[in-house]
Amino acid sequence: GIIVGIGLGLYGFGALSTIYLMMYRNKVHIQKLLQQSINVSQMLSSSVSMNVKRSSRRESSLNRDSLHLLSFLYSGYKPQYYYWEFVVILKKVIFVGVSVFMTYFSIRWKTTFLMVLLLLNIRLHLLTNPYQYKYLNTIESYSLFTLYLTAVSGLILSVIHSPIARFNISTLIIVLNACFILVMVYQLVKIYLSRYWEALRTVSYTHLRAHETPEHLVCRLLLEKKKRII
Repeated sequence: GIIVGIGLGLYGFGALSTIYLMMYRNKVHIQKLLQQSINVSQMLSSSVSMNVKRSSRRESSLNRDSLHLLSFLYSGYKPQYYYWEFVVILKKVIFVGVSVFMTYFSIRWKTTFLMVLLLLNIRLHLLTNPYQYKYLNTIESYSLFTLYLTAVSGLILSVIHSPIARFNISTLIIVLNACFILVMVYQLVKIYLSRYWEALRTVSYTHLRAHETPEHLVCRLLLEKKKRII
């Protein structure tokens, strides 16, 4: 327990604090990059999009090394929540700490404490919605609610002794998690199809020529794009 505590302390408050300070020093640049990624995804004009991409390249070249190394920590979040990955890691550290340092407490106390943490987590997520994309916030909300209902079901399971009731609760836990998996797959398929159809709509078929094959069309569009960039 002591060794685990030292490890959690060094990881949770040592390495993470150092990385966070590095990100905080580049906060302005990170927020600009995140805002530009949002703007690019919302723009319909390819010319404006290319201008934003050029400016993002110039901006990223200012702190290329540090921002590139830390991009896995902030990409996908809203600019004001660039630090949210540290909140996620801190929650994981807390959950691990509860399971390690509350070994002398009963399962009921552990589960109750975890339920309180999950409720606070759900409240925090609903207030912030830190991800850039709506479907990611939706999936995260469903996952937190599923975890909370699973914890409640586990708490009920620990206090009942009827075989039939225990079987029903276990079945409920399985159904809840299966429903979450189905919802997650549905959200991912939905966003994939919406992007696919949006990509198809961006192609102007009025520019097709009578003799063009699909291969010719792709080559022509790539050449036109290259000319616009140059």
